[in-house]
Amino acid sequence: MLLFLPFLFLLTAFLFSVSKKSKSIRYLAILLFAFLADILAFMLYLGRDNYYYNVIQNYFGVSRRLWDYFALAPFSQDWIIRIINFSSMMFLYFCVVFSGSFSPKKISGKLLAALAMPLILQPVLYDPDFYQWAYLVLYPNYVSADAIDLFYGVLSQATHAVNAFYLVFSAAILCYSYLKLKQIKLIKHYMFLIVASFLSIIINYSLLLLWAPALLVKVSKIAHFTDYLTVSLLSSPLIYHLFPYVLLCTLAVITFGICRYAAYQQHVTTINKSISKEINAATIATSVFSHYIKNQIISIMAQLDDVKDAVGGPGEEAEALTDISGDCRKILKHIDQMHVLVENDRLCLKPLAVDVPIRKALSDTADYLKPFVVHLEIPSPCPKAMIDADYFSQVIINLLTNGAEAMFSAPAERKRFDITVESHSHWSVITVRDYGTGIAKEHLGKIFTPYYSTKNASKNWGIGLSLCHKIIMAHSGRISVSSTPGEGTAFTILLPAVSERESLFAKSDFRKAEKFLRAK
Repeated sequence: MLLFLPFLFLLTAFLFSVSKKSKSIRYLAILLFAFLADILAFMLYLGRDNYYYNVIQNYFGVSRRLWDYFALAPFSQDWIIRIINFSSMMFLYFCVVFSGSFSPKKISGKLLAALAMPLILQPVLYDPDFYQWAYLVLYPNYVSADAIDLFYGVLSQATHAVNAFYLVFSAAILCYSYLKLKQIKLIKHYMFLIVASFLSIIINYSLLLLWAPALLVKVSKIAHFTDYLTVSLLSSPLIYHLFPYVLLCTLAVITFGICRYAAYQQHVTTINKSISKEINAATIATSVFSHYIKNQIISIMAQLDDVKDAVGGPGEEAEALTDISGDCRKILKHIDQMHVLVENDRLCLKPLAVDVPIRKALSDTADYLKPFVVHLEIPSPCPKAMIDADYFSQVIINLLTNGAEAMFSAPAERKRFDITVESHSHWSVITVRDYGTGIAKEHLGKIFTPYYSTKNASKNWGIGLSLCHKIIMAHSGRISVSSTPGEGTAFTILLPAVSERESLFAKSDFRKAEKFLRAK
């Protein structure tokens, strides 16, 4: 098993190195570090007692030289016991915190504090110095030695029951989160790998360290002597023989999960880059096309001036030519305005409740959506994200417009939109569902491509969804689509969630930026 511990250490170090990207990764790194410290302290404790020589040599692969190091290491057994107890407490608590970070319903700080209290008491109650102090104070003036032993016997059973509850509770939260999140195509594979890795870690801990913490000292007041007890190992040695292989499987599952997730992220990035290149190419083509149209309009205006001079004097023909020339100038003005917007416009991201741009989009399309029923489901409080309200509302307007077109000929009972907002893990999730004609499977992979449309090209140029994709990507988000022909289509948008604390910092930074710009 010693061969696998360096790999566990490297994995923990790697997770710490990338933990700035995610709180969940940080919690997992702390959890693995506590597990690693627990194993090493456990082996050190066994190494201080010749009673365990065969156990530690056969089950953990410890050589005679390393055994000698364990036996002579400059660590007191009291501190080894404290490390075991503290590491167990950290492992159990961060199991709850890690699984809770993926919960659809955020676990409150008060609940986390309440769950921490029983765990904080354990290292104190099982501390060798505390036990020795309590024993010497209470015995024999207040209680008997049997009463103290009975108390710690009951405490031990209660501790094991509580700790087992923490493990089951953590696993249940994460499994429940997976069942809720697996409907979201973009992150269901990621969640499955997380659940598999987490359950593997829990199994390893249960096999080896579920007994911790435990009272590992015995005090004799008469003899002024403190004795260190043997650890109550599992009755079946087969489990210890299997443990290194179980640990190997766990490391393989975690490593596989990290590699698969990295590959999936790379796949998504490649697709997004491909779409972005096509969008950029479409933008250039549109600019060239606009430039061509502008030149043609200028040419038409010049010809109109020539015709107007030829007609000469006031009259209906001259007035008509003047009106046409005025319309051409308006078109040129709009083209110039659009050019300036494209060149200079930037997203202005602010911490905002996700429902704000959604309600804005519904307000802007109220007249257009009169024939349709819109069912809006938003939690309270509504999750926040860094959003440009104007641009993001255009995404929702585009999805509503497409859905309305798909439901144009549908019966009245199917002319309905379902818009839901949810908070899952580190994401704010927006789903816009219509019950129209749906999209054929062969078209789903192409709908975000510029100028791709299954509709009549004279009515739809196929640039709306590509712009939606570009706007969502600019928000550091993701967008996916699922559809069943004849039943409807659902677009799912993921935006990185912003906590209340992060929101306050973001607002502060934004105000500082505003003051700086005013000063300039």
